[in-house]
Amino acid sequence: EKAAKMSEEKLVPLYADLIAYVREVLGDKDKDSYEFCGALWVQGEADGNVSKCGPEPAEAYGANVQNLIAHLRGDMGASDLPFVMMQVGAPKVTEGMEAAAKAMKNVVLVPQSLDPAAPNFLPKHAVGHYNYEGQKRIGSLMAEAFLKLLARR
Repeated sequence: EKAAKMSEEKLVPLYADLIAYVREVLGDKDKDSYEFCGALWVQGEADGNVSKCGPEPAEAYGANVQNLIAHLRGDMGASDLPFVMMQVGAPKVTEGMEAAAKAMKNVVLVPQSLDPAAPNFLPKHAVGHYNYEGQKRIGSLMAEAFLKLLARR
């Protein structure tokens, strides 16, 4: 239903592809020979685009991201897998991210500022995607959040 609202019904199911890829890479490796250390998530802008998708994807974002985290942890066999999200998207998407971070263990939301002077401001190209500097800041901010999360464990 969400895929239809976002004109994505003909796209490859990305979650199934992710799990298949992980299983292919790991192959027959012994489970004691590797560890899933965490997941980093920068997604939500399209879900908040009410003019394109309607309000439903943004309103369902919190439940959907919690479902994603739960399934990812289950499929990876890592029940407390750290999950770090970068704040992106409309207010309803951000509310969903905040709810997930509050409700779930080892889930952190990295806030984004709209103030160009702030260290967590993420510069973008005119067309809306993060530019080189924005991408570097995302990496640095997420790394800091991930390391803080690990230190709390």
